Amino acid sequence: MPSPRRPKALPGGSGAVKTSLVRLLGHQGLDLIEAPRLIDRRHRGRLSRDGARMPGHRGSPPPLRLLVAEDDHLLREILIEGLAADNLQIDSVADGDHLLATVTKCPPDLLITDIDLPGHGGLDAVEFLRSLEDGVTRHVMVVSARAGLETRLEAFARGTDDFVAKPFSIEELRARIAVGLRRLRTSQELERSREMMIRSEKMATIGALAAGVAHEFNNIMSGIAGFAQLARKDEKHRDRLVEIALEQAQRCQRITSSLCTFAGSASRRVSRGSLPDIVDAALCLLSKPISERQITVERLFDGHLPAVEVNLGQIQQLMVHLLLNAQQAVPQNGHIEIRVGQVEDRMVIEVDDDGPGIEAGDEVRIFDPFFSTRLGGDGEPEGSGLGLTFSLNVVESHRGTLTLVPSRLGGACFRVTLPLVAASPSIATEVIGDSPGREIVVVEDDSLVQEVVREALGSDHASCFRSGPEAVAHCRERKPDAVLLDLGLEGPWDGWRVLEELRRLDSPPPVLLMTGQIDIDTTRVPLGSRVSVLYKPFGLVELERSLSNLLAGTR
Repeated sequence: MPSPRRPKALPGGSGAVKTSLVRLLGHQGLDLIEAPRLIDRRHRGRLSRDGARMPGHRGSPPPLRLLVAEDDHLLREILIEGLAADNLQIDSVADGDHLLATVTKCPPDLLITDIDLPGHGGLDAVEFLRSLEDGVTRHVMVVSARAGLETRLEAFARGTDDFVAKPFSIEELRARIAVGLRRLRTSQELERSREMMIRSEKMATIGALAAGVAHEFNNIMSGIAGFAQLARKDEKHRDRLVEIALEQAQRCQRITSSLCTFAGSASRRVSRGSLPDIVDAALCLLSKPISERQITVERLFDGHLPAVEVNLGQIQQLMVHLLLNAQQAVPQNGHIEIRVGQVEDRMVIEVDDDGPGIEAGDEVRIFDPFFSTRLGGDGEPEGSGLGLTFSLNVVESHRGTLTLVPSRLGGACFRVTLPLVAASPSIATEVIGDSPGREIVVVEDDSLVQEVVREALGSDHASCFRSGPEAVAHCRERKPDAVLLDLGLEGPWDGWRVLEELRRLDSPPPVLLMTGQIDIDTTRVPLGSRVSVLYKPFGLVELERSLSNLLAGTR
Protein backbone atom coordinates (compact mmCIF):
# COMPACT_ATOMS: atom_id res chain seq x y z
CA MET A 1 0.00 0.00 0.00
CA PRO A 2 1.28 3.48 -0.71
CA SER A 3 2.38 5.35 2.36
CA PRO A 4 -0.05 8.07 3.53
CA ARG A 5 0.71 11.65 2.56
CA ARG A 6 2.34 13.68 5.31
CA PRO A 7 1.75 17.37 5.86
CA LYS A 8 4.49 19.67 4.67
CA ALA A 9 6.65 21.39 7.28
CA LEU A 10 5.43 24.78 8.37
CA PRO A 11 7.91 27.62 7.96
CA GLY A 12 9.53 28.72 11.24
CA GLY A 13 8.67 27.76 14.82
CA SER A 14 9.17 24.55 16.76
CA GLY A 15 8.03 21.17 15.55
CA ALA A 16 5.57 20.87 18.46
CA VAL A 17 3.89 24.14 17.50
CA LYS A 18 3.67 23.04 13.86
CA THR A 19 2.17 19.69 14.80
CA SER A 20 -0.39 21.29 17.14
CA LEU A 21 -1.36 23.82 14.49
CA VAL A 22 -1.86 21.16 11.84
CA ARG A 23 -3.99 19.10 14.24
CA LEU A 24 -6.08 22.19 15.09
CA LEU A 25 -6.66 23.02 11.45
CA GLY A 26 -7.64 19.47 10.75
CA HIS A 27 -10.01 19.51 13.70
CA GLN A 28 -11.66 22.71 12.42
CA GLY A 29 -12.43 21.10 9.11
CA LEU A 30 -9.57 21.92 6.76
CA ASP A 31 -7.72 19.31 4.77
CA LEU A 32 -4.45 18.54 6.65
CA ILE A 33 -2.45 18.85 3.45
CA GLU A 34 -3.91 22.27 2.56
CA ALA A 35 -3.48 23.98 5.94
CA PRO A 36 0.32 24.45 5.98
CA ARG A 37 0.28 25.72 2.42
CA LEU A 38 -2.26 28.40 3.29
CA ILE A 39 -0.32 29.72 6.27
CA ASP A 40 2.51 30.74 3.95
CA ARG A 41 0.31 32.57 1.40
CA ARG A 42 -0.03 35.91 3.15
CA HIS A 43 2.05 37.62 0.48
CA ARG A 44 -0.76 37.08 -2.05
CA GLY A 45 -2.97 39.77 -0.57
CA ARG A 46 -3.04 42.53 1.98
CA LEU A 47 -5.72 43.92 4.23
CA SER A 48 -6.90 47.50 4.42
CA ARG A 49 -7.21 49.31 7.73
CA ASP A 50 -10.82 48.17 8.17
CA GLY A 51 -9.99 44.52 7.46
CA ALA A 52 -11.24 44.46 3.87
CA ARG A 53 -9.17 42.72 1.23
CA MET A 54 -7.74 45.26 -1.15
CA PRO A 55 -8.52 45.01 -4.89
CA GLY A 56 -6.21 43.17 -7.25
CA HIS A 57 -4.14 44.44 -10.17
CA ARG A 58 -4.89 47.73 -11.83
CA GLY A 59 -7.17 47.25 -14.81
CA SER A 60 -8.86 44.14 -13.44
CA PRO A 61 -12.67 44.11 -13.14
CA PRO A 62 -14.13 45.63 -9.97
CA PRO A 63 -13.78 43.13 -7.10
CA LEU A 64 -16.88 41.46 -5.78
CA ARG A 65 -17.51 41.75 -2.04
CA LEU A 66 -17.17 38.51 -0.07
CA LEU A 67 -18.24 38.26 3.56
CA VAL A 68 -16.91 35.36 5.67
CA ALA A 69 -18.81 34.53 8.87
CA GLU A 70 -16.93 32.08 11.10
CA ASP A 71 -16.58 32.19 14.89
CA ASP A 72 -13.27 30.35 15.00
CA HIS A 73 -10.53 32.96 14.53
CA LEU A 74 -7.94 30.64 13.01
CA LEU A 75 -10.34 29.03 10.56
CA ARG A 76 -11.62 32.45 9.57
CA GLU A 77 -8.08 33.59 8.75
CA ILE A 78 -7.46 30.42 6.76
CA LEU A 79 -10.61 30.98 4.70
CA ILE A 80 -9.61 34.58 4.00
CA GLU A 81 -6.10 33.59 2.95
CA GLY A 82 -7.34 30.71 0.85
CA LEU A 83 -9.56 32.99 -1.23
CA ALA A 84 -7.21 35.98 -1.41
CA ALA A 85 -6.18 35.42 -5.03
CA ASP A 86 -9.70 35.58 -6.50
CA ASN A 87 -9.95 39.37 -6.97
CA LEU A 88 -12.37 39.62 -4.07
CA GLN A 89 -12.82 42.33 -1.47
CA ILE A 90 -13.04 40.23 1.68
CA ASP A 91 -14.57 41.18 5.03
CA SER A 92 -15.17 38.89 7.98
CA VAL A 93 -17.30 38.70 11.12
CA ALA A 94 -17.11 36.37 14.10
CA ASP A 95 -20.70 36.13 15.32
CA GLY A 96 -24.26 36.09 14.05
CA ASP A 97 -25.24 39.51 15.42
CA HIS A 98 -22.42 41.27 13.54
CA LEU A 99 -23.22 39.15 10.47
CA LEU A 100 -26.85 40.27 10.43
CA ALA A 101 -25.86 43.90 11.06
CA THR A 102 -23.32 43.80 8.21
CA VAL A 103 -25.63 42.26 5.61
CA THR A 104 -28.32 44.76 6.63
CA LYS A 105 -26.06 47.79 6.21
CA CYS A 106 -24.07 46.63 3.18
CA PRO A 107 -25.23 43.34 1.59
CA PRO A 108 -22.30 41.37 0.09
CA ASP A 109 -22.14 39.79 -3.35
CA LEU A 110 -20.94 36.48 -1.88
CA LEU A 111 -21.48 35.09 1.59
CA ILE A 112 -19.73 32.14 3.22
CA THR A 113 -21.19 31.40 6.62
CA ASP A 114 -21.23 28.74 9.28
CA ILE A 115 -24.65 27.74 10.60
CA ASP A 116 -23.80 27.69 14.29
CA LEU A 117 -22.64 31.17 15.24
CA PRO A 118 -22.88 33.03 18.56
CA GLY A 119 -26.04 35.14 18.58
CA HIS A 120 -28.11 34.87 15.43
CA GLY A 121 -27.53 31.77 13.33
CA GLY A 122 -25.94 31.98 9.90
CA LEU A 123 -29.19 30.98 8.19
CA ASP A 124 -30.95 34.04 9.65
CA ALA A 125 -28.62 36.25 7.60
CA VAL A 126 -29.10 34.04 4.53
CA GLU A 127 -32.87 34.43 4.82
CA PHE A 128 -32.53 38.20 5.22
CA LEU A 129 -30.38 38.46 2.07
CA ARG A 130 -32.99 36.56 0.08
CA SER A 131 -35.72 38.88 1.35
CA LEU A 132 -34.06 41.91 -0.28
CA GLU A 133 -35.89 42.95 -3.43
CA ASP A 134 -33.13 45.12 -4.88
CA GLY A 135 -32.60 43.17 -8.11
CA VAL A 136 -29.05 42.11 -7.17
CA THR A 137 -27.91 38.53 -7.73
CA ARG A 138 -25.96 37.08 -4.80
CA HIS A 139 -24.26 33.75 -4.11
CA VAL A 140 -24.51 32.16 -0.67
CA MET A 141 -22.46 29.20 0.57
CA VAL A 142 -22.92 27.47 3.91
CA VAL A 143 -19.93 25.71 5.48
CA SER A 144 -20.87 23.53 8.43
CA ALA A 145 -19.95 20.40 10.36
CA ARG A 146 -23.68 19.73 10.69
CA ALA A 147 -24.23 18.24 7.26
CA GLY A 148 -27.17 15.87 7.76
CA LEU A 149 -29.94 15.71 5.18
CA GLU A 150 -32.41 17.74 7.26
CA THR A 151 -29.83 20.48 7.89
CA ARG A 152 -28.92 20.72 4.21
CA LEU A 153 -32.58 20.80 3.14
CA GLU A 154 -33.30 23.59 5.64
CA ALA A 155 -30.28 25.57 4.39
CA PHE A 156 -31.42 25.31 0.77
CA ALA A 157 -35.02 26.14 1.71
CA ARG A 158 -33.86 29.34 3.44
CA GLY A 159 -31.87 30.55 0.42
CA THR A 160 -28.50 28.79 0.32
CA ASP A 161 -26.95 28.21 -3.12
CA ASP A 162 -24.24 25.74 -2.06
CA PHE A 163 -23.44 23.64 0.99
CA VAL A 164 -19.94 22.46 1.94
CA ALA A 165 -19.51 19.97 4.77
CA LYS A 166 -16.58 20.12 7.16
CA PRO A 167 -13.92 18.82 6.89
CA PHE A 168 -13.30 20.20 3.40
CA SER A 169 -10.47 20.86 0.99
CA ILE A 170 -9.72 24.52 0.38
CA GLU A 171 -9.22 23.70 -3.32
CA GLU A 172 -12.74 22.32 -3.51
CA LEU A 173 -14.00 25.44 -1.77
CA ARG A 174 -12.18 27.62 -4.30
CA ALA A 175 -13.67 25.59 -7.16
CA ARG A 176 -17.17 26.01 -5.76
CA ILE A 177 -16.61 29.76 -5.29
CA ALA A 178 -15.46 29.93 -8.93
CA VAL A 179 -18.82 28.52 -9.98
CA GLY A 180 -20.56 31.20 -7.95
CA LEU A 181 -18.31 33.89 -9.45
CA ARG A 182 -19.18 32.77 -12.98
CA ARG A 183 -22.85 33.04 -12.10
CA LEU A 184 -22.41 36.51 -10.63
CA ARG A 185 -20.28 37.77 -13.53
CA THR A 186 -22.88 36.51 -16.02
CA SER A 187 -25.59 38.28 -14.04
CA GLN A 188 -23.53 41.49 -14.02
CA GLU A 189 -23.07 41.32 -17.79
CA LEU A 190 -26.81 40.87 -18.28
CA GLU A 191 -27.48 43.78 -15.93
CA ARG A 192 -25.00 45.99 -17.82
CA SER A 193 -26.70 45.07 -21.11
CA ARG A 194 -30.06 45.89 -19.60
CA GLU A 195 -28.80 49.27 -18.34
CA MET A 196 -27.29 50.05 -21.76
CA MET A 197 -30.64 49.32 -23.38
CA ILE A 198 -32.39 51.58 -20.85
CA ARG A 199 -29.88 54.39 -21.45
CA SER A 200 -30.15 54.02 -25.24
CA GLU A 201 -33.93 54.17 -25.19
CA LYS A 202 -33.87 56.95 -22.61
CA MET A 203 -31.62 59.11 -24.80
CA ALA A 204 -33.90 58.56 -27.78
CA THR A 205 -36.90 59.59 -25.67
CA ILE A 206 -35.10 62.60 -24.20
CA GLY A 207 -34.48 63.80 -27.75
CA ALA A 208 -38.23 63.75 -28.32
CA LEU A 209 -38.85 65.58 -25.02
CA ALA A 210 -36.06 68.19 -25.17
CA ALA A 211 -37.83 70.65 -27.45
CA GLY A 212 -40.96 70.54 -25.31
CA VAL A 213 -39.09 71.10 -22.05
CA ALA A 214 -37.10 73.99 -23.55
CA HIS A 215 -40.34 75.52 -24.81
CA GLU A 216 -41.91 75.30 -21.34
CA PHE A 217 -38.92 76.96 -19.64
CA ASN A 218 -38.77 79.73 -22.25
CA ASN A 219 -42.43 80.52 -21.57
CA ILE A 220 -41.80 80.55 -17.82
CA MET A 221 -38.82 82.88 -18.07
CA SER A 222 -40.64 85.18 -20.51
CA GLY A 223 -43.50 85.64 -18.06
CA ILE A 224 -41.24 86.34 -15.08
CA ALA A 225 -38.93 88.66 -17.03
CA GLY A 226 -41.88 90.59 -18.51
CA PHE A 227 -43.52 91.26 -15.14
CA ALA A 228 -40.13 92.11 -13.60
CA GLN A 229 -39.68 94.87 -16.21
CA LEU A 230 -43.21 96.14 -15.60
CA ALA A 231 -42.59 96.18 -11.83
CA ARG A 232 -39.40 98.16 -12.32
CA LYS A 233 -41.37 100.84 -14.18
CA ASP A 234 -44.41 100.88 -11.91
CA GLU A 235 -44.66 99.59 -8.32
CA LYS A 236 -48.31 98.56 -8.81
CA HIS A 237 -47.07 95.44 -10.66
CA ARG A 238 -44.87 94.19 -7.79
CA ASP A 239 -47.55 92.14 -6.02
CA ARG A 240 -48.48 90.52 -9.31
CA LEU A 241 -44.80 89.83 -9.97
CA VAL A 242 -44.53 87.94 -6.65
CA GLU A 243 -47.60 85.87 -7.55
CA ILE A 244 -46.25 85.11 -11.03
CA ALA A 245 -42.81 84.16 -9.66
CA LEU A 246 -44.32 81.74 -7.13
CA GLU A 247 -46.68 80.19 -9.70
CA GLN A 248 -43.93 79.74 -12.28
CA ALA A 249 -41.49 78.38 -9.67
CA GLN A 250 -44.04 75.66 -8.89
CA ARG A 251 -44.40 75.01 -12.62
CA CYS A 252 -40.62 74.66 -12.91
CA GLN A 253 -40.64 72.33 -9.94
CA ARG A 254 -43.20 70.03 -11.61
CA ILE A 255 -41.10 69.85 -14.77
CA THR A 256 -37.78 69.24 -13.03
CA SER A 257 -39.40 66.71 -10.68
CA SER A 258 -40.66 64.79 -13.70
CA LEU A 259 -37.20 64.93 -15.28
CA CYS A 260 -35.56 63.76 -12.03
CA THR A 261 -37.85 60.76 -11.79
CA PHE A 262 -37.38 59.99 -15.49
CA ALA A 263 -33.59 60.24 -15.16
CA GLY A 264 -33.58 57.78 -12.24
CA SER A 265 -35.09 54.97 -14.33
CA ALA A 266 -31.79 53.01 -14.47
CA SER A 267 -31.72 52.80 -10.70
CA ARG A 268 -32.99 49.70 -8.87
CA ARG A 269 -34.46 51.68 -6.01
CA VAL A 270 -38.12 50.94 -5.21
CA SER A 271 -40.42 53.54 -3.63
CA ARG A 272 -44.07 53.87 -2.75
CA GLY A 273 -45.93 56.06 -5.22
CA SER A 274 -49.24 57.04 -6.81
CA LEU A 275 -50.01 55.88 -10.36
CA PRO A 276 -52.06 59.02 -11.17
CA ASP A 277 -49.06 61.16 -10.11
CA ILE A 278 -46.75 59.09 -12.33
CA VAL A 279 -49.14 59.48 -15.29
CA ASP A 280 -49.37 63.24 -14.73
CA ALA A 281 -45.57 63.51 -14.58
CA ALA A 282 -45.30 61.71 -17.93
CA LEU A 283 -47.94 64.00 -19.45
CA CYS A 284 -46.00 67.01 -18.15
CA LEU A 285 -42.98 65.95 -20.21
CA LEU A 286 -45.12 65.39 -23.34
CA SER A 287 -47.27 68.53 -23.05
CA LYS A 288 -45.72 70.31 -26.05
CA PRO A 289 -46.04 67.58 -28.75
CA ILE A 290 -49.55 66.80 -27.50
CA SER A 291 -50.69 70.45 -27.58
CA GLU A 292 -49.03 71.16 -30.94
CA ARG A 293 -51.10 68.43 -32.59
CA GLN A 294 -54.22 69.48 -30.64
CA ILE A 295 -54.64 65.98 -29.22
CA THR A 296 -57.29 65.50 -26.57
CA VAL A 297 -56.05 63.49 -23.59
CA GLU A 298 -58.74 62.18 -21.26
CA ARG A 299 -57.68 61.04 -17.78
CA LEU A 300 -60.12 58.53 -16.30
CA PHE A 301 -58.89 57.72 -12.79
CA ASP A 302 -60.91 55.78 -10.22
CA GLY A 303 -61.25 57.49 -6.86
CA HIS A 304 -59.27 56.50 -3.73
CA LEU A 305 -56.63 54.49 -5.55
CA PRO A 306 -54.10 52.72 -3.29
CA ALA A 307 -50.35 53.16 -3.59
CA VAL A 308 -47.99 50.90 -5.51
CA GLU A 309 -44.40 50.04 -4.62
CA VAL A 310 -42.40 50.47 -7.81
CA ASN A 311 -39.30 51.98 -9.36
CA LEU A 312 -40.84 55.39 -9.98
CA GLY A 313 -38.42 56.32 -12.76
CA GLN A 314 -38.95 53.12 -14.71
CA ILE A 315 -42.74 53.25 -14.44
CA GLN A 316 -42.71 56.89 -15.51
CA GLN A 317 -40.51 56.02 -18.49
CA LEU A 318 -42.91 53.18 -19.29
CA MET A 319 -45.80 55.69 -19.34
CA VAL A 320 -43.79 58.11 -21.49
CA HIS A 321 -43.17 55.33 -24.03
CA LEU A 322 -46.82 54.27 -24.17
CA LEU A 323 -48.05 57.87 -24.43
CA LEU A 324 -45.39 58.76 -27.00
CA ASN A 325 -46.46 55.78 -29.12
CA ALA A 326 -50.10 56.85 -28.84
CA GLN A 327 -49.31 60.50 -29.62
CA GLN A 328 -47.37 59.51 -32.75
CA ALA A 329 -50.11 57.10 -33.89
CA VAL A 330 -53.17 59.35 -33.63
CA PRO A 331 -54.13 61.88 -36.34
CA GLN A 332 -54.24 65.65 -35.89
CA ASN A 333 -56.96 66.45 -33.30
CA GLY A 334 -56.78 62.82 -32.18
CA HIS A 335 -57.98 61.32 -28.92
CA ILE A 336 -56.10 59.43 -26.17
CA GLU A 337 -57.66 57.91 -23.07
CA ILE A 338 -55.69 56.98 -19.95
CA ARG A 339 -57.60 54.77 -17.55
CA VAL A 340 -56.28 53.90 -14.09
CA GLY A 341 -58.18 51.65 -11.70
CA GLN A 342 -58.02 48.66 -9.38
CA VAL A 343 -59.09 45.12 -10.29
CA GLU A 344 -58.97 42.80 -7.27
CA ASP A 345 -55.37 42.79 -5.98
CA ARG A 346 -53.81 44.57 -8.98
CA MET A 347 -53.61 48.10 -10.34
CA VAL A 348 -54.54 48.47 -14.01
CA ILE A 349 -53.44 51.20 -16.44
CA GLU A 350 -54.76 51.40 -20.00
CA VAL A 351 -53.47 53.74 -22.70
CA ASP A 352 -55.98 53.80 -25.55
CA ASP A 353 -55.93 55.82 -28.79
CA ASP A 354 -57.99 56.37 -31.95
CA GLY A 355 -55.08 55.78 -34.33
CA PRO A 356 -54.89 53.08 -37.03
CA GLY A 357 -54.15 50.32 -34.51
CA ILE A 358 -51.85 47.33 -34.95
CA GLU A 359 -52.03 45.42 -38.22
CA ALA A 360 -53.17 41.82 -38.17
CA GLY A 361 -50.22 39.51 -37.67
CA ASP A 362 -48.06 42.14 -35.95
CA GLU A 363 -49.61 41.54 -32.50
CA VAL A 364 -47.16 38.72 -31.79
CA ARG A 365 -44.12 40.80 -32.85
CA ILE A 366 -44.69 44.22 -31.30
CA PHE A 367 -42.70 43.36 -28.16
CA ASP A 368 -39.73 41.95 -30.13
CA PRO A 369 -36.52 44.02 -30.01
CA PHE A 370 -36.01 46.42 -32.97
CA PHE A 371 -39.49 45.78 -34.40
CA SER A 372 -41.30 49.02 -35.25
CA THR A 373 -44.77 49.56 -36.73
CA ARG A 374 -44.15 53.26 -37.36
CA LEU A 375 -43.15 54.02 -40.98
CA GLY A 376 -41.32 57.08 -42.29
CA GLY A 377 -41.92 58.98 -45.49
CA ASP A 378 -39.87 56.46 -47.47
CA GLY A 379 -41.95 53.56 -46.17
CA GLU A 380 -39.12 52.28 -43.95
CA PRO A 381 -39.62 51.61 -40.21
CA GLU A 382 -38.81 54.56 -37.93
CA GLY A 383 -37.61 54.56 -34.35
CA SER A 384 -35.35 52.19 -32.42
CA GLY A 385 -37.97 49.50 -31.98
CA LEU A 386 -36.91 49.12 -28.35
CA GLY A 387 -39.66 51.10 -26.62
CA LEU A 388 -42.14 48.25 -26.13
CA THR A 389 -39.33 45.78 -25.45
CA PHE A 390 -38.08 48.01 -22.66
CA SER A 391 -41.63 48.54 -21.40
CA LEU A 392 -42.28 44.80 -21.21
CA ASN A 393 -38.99 44.27 -19.38
CA VAL A 394 -39.90 46.97 -16.83
CA VAL A 395 -43.38 45.59 -16.19
CA GLU A 396 -42.19 42.00 -15.81
CA SER A 397 -39.45 43.09 -13.38
CA HIS A 398 -42.30 44.51 -11.25
CA ARG A 399 -44.17 41.17 -11.38
CA GLY A 400 -46.75 42.75 -13.68
CA THR A 401 -48.08 42.25 -17.21
CA LEU A 402 -48.16 44.33 -20.42
CA THR A 403 -50.64 43.24 -23.08
CA LEU A 404 -52.39 44.55 -26.18
CA VAL A 405 -56.16 44.48 -25.60
CA PRO A 406 -59.20 45.49 -27.72
CA SER A 407 -59.50 49.27 -28.05
CA ARG A 408 -62.62 51.23 -27.13
CA LEU A 409 -61.52 54.04 -29.46
CA GLY A 410 -60.74 51.90 -32.49
CA GLY A 411 -56.94 52.15 -32.34
CA ALA A 412 -54.41 50.40 -30.08
CA CYS A 413 -54.88 49.88 -26.36
CA PHE A 414 -52.06 48.72 -24.08
CA ARG A 415 -52.93 47.41 -20.61
CA VAL A 416 -50.44 47.38 -17.73
CA THR A 417 -51.13 45.52 -14.49
CA LEU A 418 -49.05 45.93 -11.34
CA PRO A 419 -49.35 44.26 -7.92
CA LEU A 420 -50.65 46.26 -4.98
CA VAL A 421 -48.78 46.85 -1.73
CA ALA A 422 -50.35 46.73 1.69
CA ALA A 423 -51.43 50.10 3.03
CA SER A 424 -49.17 51.54 5.70
CA PRO A 425 -50.11 54.07 8.35
CA SER A 426 -49.34 57.63 7.41
CA ILE A 427 -46.60 59.36 9.33
CA ALA A 428 -47.81 62.36 11.22
CA THR A 429 -45.62 65.32 10.45
CA GLU A 430 -44.47 67.74 13.12
CA VAL A 431 -43.58 71.37 12.73
CA ILE A 432 -39.87 71.83 13.33
CA GLY A 433 -40.41 75.19 14.98
CA ASP A 434 -42.64 73.57 17.61
CA SER A 435 -39.81 71.33 18.89
CA PRO A 436 -37.66 73.27 21.39
CA GLY A 437 -34.04 72.23 21.62
CA ARG A 438 -33.99 70.46 18.25
CA GLU A 439 -30.92 71.14 16.11
CA ILE A 440 -30.76 70.72 12.34
CA VAL A 441 -27.36 71.03 10.66
CA VAL A 442 -27.51 72.59 7.18
CA VAL A 443 -24.53 71.91 4.88
CA GLU A 444 -25.01 74.14 1.82
CA ASP A 445 -22.52 76.34 -0.04
CA ASP A 446 -25.13 78.42 -1.90
CA SER A 447 -25.75 81.43 0.34
CA LEU A 448 -29.28 82.09 -0.96
CA VAL A 449 -30.45 78.48 -0.44
CA GLN A 450 -28.75 78.42 2.98
CA GLU A 451 -30.54 81.62 4.01
CA VAL A 452 -33.95 80.33 2.86
CA VAL A 453 -33.52 77.01 4.70
CA ARG A 454 -32.28 78.74 7.87
CA GLU A 455 -35.24 81.11 7.91
CA ALA A 456 -37.67 78.27 7.19
CA LEU A 457 -36.35 76.15 10.07
CA GLY A 458 -35.79 79.07 12.42
CA SER A 459 -32.38 80.41 13.38
CA ASP A 460 -32.68 78.76 16.81
CA HIS A 461 -32.85 75.32 15.19
CA ALA A 462 -30.46 75.63 12.23
CA SER A 463 -26.66 75.43 12.37
CA CYS A 464 -25.31 76.28 8.91
CA PHE A 465 -21.99 75.30 7.34
CA ARG A 466 -20.43 75.75 3.90
CA SER A 467 -17.61 73.24 4.52
CA GLY A 468 -18.06 69.49 4.81
CA PRO A 469 -15.20 68.86 7.31
CA GLU A 470 -16.49 71.61 9.62
CA ALA A 471 -20.03 70.20 9.51
CA VAL A 472 -18.87 66.65 10.30
CA ALA A 473 -16.72 67.89 13.20
CA HIS A 474 -19.75 69.74 14.58
CA CYS A 475 -21.93 66.63 14.24
CA ARG A 476 -19.33 64.51 16.01
CA GLU A 477 -19.37 66.90 18.96
CA ARG A 478 -23.03 68.00 19.14
CA LYS A 479 -24.98 64.99 17.73
CA PRO A 480 -27.72 66.96 15.90
CA ASP A 481 -31.22 65.62 15.26
CA ALA A 482 -30.79 65.68 11.45
CA VAL A 483 -28.57 66.98 8.66
CA LEU A 484 -29.66 68.75 5.47
CA LEU A 485 -26.84 68.09 3.01
CA ASP A 486 -26.27 69.56 -0.46
CA LEU A 487 -24.89 66.82 -2.73
CA GLY A 488 -23.31 69.41 -5.06
CA LEU A 489 -21.14 70.80 -2.28
CA GLU A 490 -17.89 72.41 -3.45
CA GLY A 491 -14.63 72.33 -1.52
CA PRO A 492 -12.44 69.57 -0.12
CA TRP A 493 -15.42 67.18 0.28
CA ASP A 494 -18.42 66.81 -1.99
CA GLY A 495 -21.79 65.79 -0.61
CA TRP A 496 -21.19 62.05 -1.06
CA ARG A 497 -17.94 62.28 0.93
CA VAL A 498 -19.74 64.17 3.71
CA LEU A 499 -22.47 61.50 3.78
CA GLU A 500 -19.81 58.79 4.00
CA GLU A 501 -18.12 60.54 6.94
CA LEU A 502 -21.46 61.06 8.70
CA ARG A 503 -22.21 57.35 8.38
CA ARG A 504 -18.96 56.59 10.20
CA LEU A 505 -19.95 58.51 13.33
CA ASP A 506 -20.84 56.56 16.46
CA SER A 507 -24.42 57.82 16.21
CA PRO A 508 -25.05 58.70 12.53
CA PRO A 509 -27.78 61.36 12.22
CA PRO A 510 -30.63 61.05 9.70
CA VAL A 511 -29.72 62.90 6.51
CA LEU A 512 -31.90 64.71 3.97
CA LEU A 513 -29.92 65.03 0.72
CA MET A 514 -30.67 68.17 -1.30
CA THR A 515 -29.75 68.13 -4.97
CA GLY A 516 -30.40 70.02 -8.16
CA GLN A 517 -29.06 67.16 -10.27
CA ILE A 518 -31.66 65.28 -12.30
CA ASP A 519 -29.74 61.98 -12.20
CA ILE A 520 -28.04 60.88 -8.99
CA ASP A 521 -26.76 57.44 -8.10
CA THR A 522 -29.17 56.54 -5.29
CA THR A 523 -27.57 53.08 -5.05
CA ARG A 524 -24.78 54.84 -3.10
CA VAL A 525 -27.21 55.26 -0.20
CA PRO A 526 -26.82 52.16 2.03
CA LEU A 527 -29.90 49.98 2.42
CA GLY A 528 -31.70 50.56 5.68
CA SER A 529 -29.95 53.91 6.27
CA ARG A 530 -31.92 56.93 7.48
CA VAL A 531 -31.35 58.95 4.32
CA SER A 532 -33.85 60.51 1.94
CA VAL A 533 -33.59 62.80 -1.10
CA LEU A 534 -35.19 66.22 -1.74
CA TYR A 535 -34.87 67.59 -5.25
CA LYS A 536 -34.35 71.27 -5.97
CA PRO A 537 -36.23 73.47 -6.56
CA PHE A 538 -38.40 72.68 -3.53
CA GLY A 539 -41.05 74.64 -1.68
CA LEU A 540 -41.05 75.38 2.03
CA VAL A 541 -43.99 73.03 2.61
CA GLU A 542 -42.17 70.22 0.81
CA LEU A 543 -38.99 70.91 2.79
CA GLU A 544 -40.83 70.78 6.11
CA ARG A 545 -42.78 67.65 5.15
CA SER A 546 -39.67 65.78 3.97
CA LEU A 547 -37.68 66.71 7.07
CA SER A 548 -40.57 65.95 9.44
CA ASN A 549 -41.14 62.54 7.87
CA LEU A 550 -37.42 61.78 8.14
CA LEU A 551 -37.41 62.72 11.81
CA ALA A 552 -40.65 60.84 12.51
CA GLY A 553 -39.15 57.72 10.99
CA THR A 554 -36.21 57.79 13.44
CA ARG A 555 -38.22 57.69 16.64
